[in-house]
Amino acid sequence: MGYQSVETLIAALQGHPPRPKVFVDVVTVTRANMNEPAIRAVIANYNR
Repeated sequence: MGYQSVETLIAALQGHPPRPKVFVDVVTVTRANMNEPAIRAVIANYNR
């Protein structure tokens, strides 16, 4: 949520209109599930 908030703020400061809705996928990552393919796919979206 924080990363997307900062992206939206920077875009607004640069004159771009904000998106009306932002979907945030909420996932709990633990040591037990961090190597599951579904969790790795979610984490990969934030490794930019």
